[in-house]
Amino acid sequence: MKSKLAMGAEDKIVFTLKRKTQLGLLLFIGVWLMGWITVVTTFSLGLIEDAQKRNAEICFYLVVIFLVGLWVLKVFLWLLRGKEQISLDENNLIIERKGTFFTVKRKYETSLIDNFSLSIDQTVPFWYRLYGFGGGQIMFEYLEQQKYFGQTLSPAEANEIIDQLNKHLQKVVANRSDGNFTE
Repeated sequence: MKSKLAMGAEDKIVFTLKRKTQLGLLLFIGVWLMGWITVVTTFSLGLIEDAQKRNAEICFYLVVIFLVGLWVLKVFLWLLRGKEQISLDENNLIIERKGTFFTVKRKYETSLIDNFSLSIDQTVPFWYRLYGFGGGQIMFEYLEQQKYFGQTLSPAEANEIIDQLNKHLQKVVANRSDGNFTE
């Protein structure tokens, strides 16, 4: 299995899921980024050296091209060295992306999660999953919406993780019903 399980405290389970690299897509984005660096550098140096070429429209386009390039760099880093860290404790399920920048932790209350299951029919578009924006092999329902993670896991790896997550979730639910739960 390409995931790493770390048991913290007895009431917390943590998985680190490494993405499998898609070489063709990585090569395409890498070449695009090299072109982006060339264009941004050339335009920036031209604006610095010749003050008469500076106008608001060119500066606006340069900023837009720069921001688009930063976003593509973020995707490139995610595809190259991305990891999902999944932690489940008595209060929350936290899904965190590592290996890139400008990421946001997704936090879900465990009391609103019934169980984890293998995603068979994904409603996330293929291109969205290809670039790593969404989708995954492991699914759960949260506030009547399907949430996914574990994008490049095999079904066997996903089933192994699902079993461990469901066991831990059942233990959390049992602790709540016994009155052992504290907030």
